[in-house]
Amino acid sequence: MSAKTLDGREIELKGDLVDRWQTRLRGPVFSPGEEGYRASRTLWNAMIDRRPAVIVRCLGTADVVECVRFAREHDLLLCIKGGGHNIAGLAMADGALMLDMSLMRGVWVDPHGRIAHAQAGCEIGDVDRETQLHGLAAVLGFVSTTGIAGLTLGMMMRPAPPAPCLPEDRHGTPVVMVLACHSGTPEAGEKAVAPNAPRTTRPTSSGHAPRGTT
Repeated sequence: MSAKTLDGREIELKGDLVDRWQTRLRGPVFSPGEEGYRASRTLWNAMIDRRPAVIVRCLGTADVVECVRFAREHDLLLCIKGGGHNIAGLAMADGALMLDMSLMRGVWVDPHGRIAHAQAGCEIGDVDRETQLHGLAAVLGFVSTTGIAGLTLGMMMRPAPPAPCLPEDRHGTPVVMVLACHSGTPEAGEKAVAPNAPRTTRPTSSGHAPRGTT
């Protein structure tokens, strides 16, 4: 497998090395020309036509951690696609190991703590659907098909609606929920951030993407 390093060099990874790595993944892996590769690399901005060396469609945190570990061990360029809505196409890079988070769209809501834990492939509509069951609203973007990962990490969010538009608690106080984020590292796995944040706040984020998470 040909791939690019962080400093732009092209390297060749031996087939048996790549095969052993893939056996540690649950999600499907796509190479150029294989079924699923084109769909997985498609972004909202169709003018972006970059070609990652390999794409992993992650099914869970363990897949993400394994990919980050593999990229670090071999100095590979790594990019991450959440919703894929960044207009500049920062989710994708030529020759990179790309993580496609589109299958990770779970949302878990703590109605008492007013916190939602949402996976990186979620779109705004996914979060809204689950939070509205509890009369809560997340401070994110306006378009329901936009991915939440880039919005949250980039702090590009919609302002809270006027008080009359917000759900109210039993004291008549408008309520905005917190979107709790997770950062994955090869050493620590998944770490929750800001579980005790105030109940009316902007989303809280932590961690970084080697190239882009959009």
